[in-house]
Amino acid sequence: MNEIIELIKRHNNSLLNINKETLDQYINKITENATFITHIEDGKTVAFYAFYVNNEKLDFSFGTMLIVEPDYRRFGIATQLLKYWLDYAKNRGFYTAKLEVNIDNPNSVKMCEKVGFAVSEVKEKIYVLEKIL
Repeated sequence: MNEIIELIKRHNNSLLNINKETLDQYINKITENATFITHIEDGKTVAFYAFYVNNEKLDFSFGTMLIVEPDYRRFGIATQLLKYWLDYAKNRGFYTAKLEVNIDNPNSVKMCEKVGFAVSEVKEKIYVLEKIL
């Protein structure tokens, strides 16, 4: 988990851009409640996806954070992590998967659409994407 926390902190400015106190609270929240899948190269975590499958009362699983180290981007790692999450959530009985993507991140939107997500809502600078499992 330490490698994941370091990835989050290292990429905070480019992904979340939140202050240290808020970042620490977010890290505590996801480490306590989210499920993580990782991609490891040469013994080092170079990518991970965090998602929630902890509330069976909801019919959807929510993807909360995806980070891939820059040197490992454009190799399909993020797509594979997303697909694993979708299979995992479906096998746990969830009917829908949701996630949010910054409007200024067209590559992430394209990747999500490639695996079947569609924009279901637009918030301030955020697309909410959804996929039926």
